[in-house]
Amino acid sequence: MSFEQILILAIILACVLLQGLFSGGEIALVSSDIHRLRQRARRGSKAAVMAVKLREKPHLFLSMAPIGTNLCEITASTGATLFFISLLGPFHGEWLAVGIMIPVLLIFGEIIPKSVCQARPEGAAERLSRFFLGVSWILAPLVFVVSRVTLRVVLSLTGKKDLTYSPYITRDALVSLISSDSEGDTDILRSEKDMVRRVFDFSETTPVKSWCPCRP
Repeated sequence: MSFEQILILAIILACVLLQGLFSGGEIALVSSDIHRLRQRARRGSKAAVMAVKLREKPHLFLSMAPIGTNLCEITASTGATLFFISLLGPFHGEWLAVGIMIPVLLIFGEIIPKSVCQARPEGAAERLSRFFLGVSWILAPLVFVVSRVTLRVVLSLTGKKDLTYSPYITRDALVSLISSDSEGDTDILRSEKDMVRRVFDFSETTPVKSWCPCRP
């Protein structure tokens, strides 16, 4: 195997890895709970701070992830075609590249990274936030154009003025916020946390128990 073929293989592996980071990071940021990320950011996590910045501007990472994914797919597919053509000739090499790269890109570039990152979205969003911000500087011109076009189209279709997230919070996110006993982690006081816990405990009480009089 020549040096050029080894170099092509290295480029293909790097592209598959980068595609996994883009697709996994995208699903992690979309699935992550911004309230939990903000809680971790208050605790001093710099990665959580960067993840919150990305989460608050979804049009940026939702534009950047497809750009990076498509660039990696095109580069990896082109490299694989050149590699197999150099080994087997034009006809067999092209078909073999198609037959191998489609499942490789789907499994290792999409399915596995998305499944892993979706299982623990907040942790994956923190780990990949630095990668996304770094790539945003490299792909700044493309990201700027695509994100602006995407933002205007989405706003025109939805009738909204901006893409700010709803201030409402889910039950699971609220439980996560009150799970810490330290008042410095959130803006919620300890007395307020106890009040919310009692509300949740009461919601799980059966009618029979609530009707029973208290015994001295």
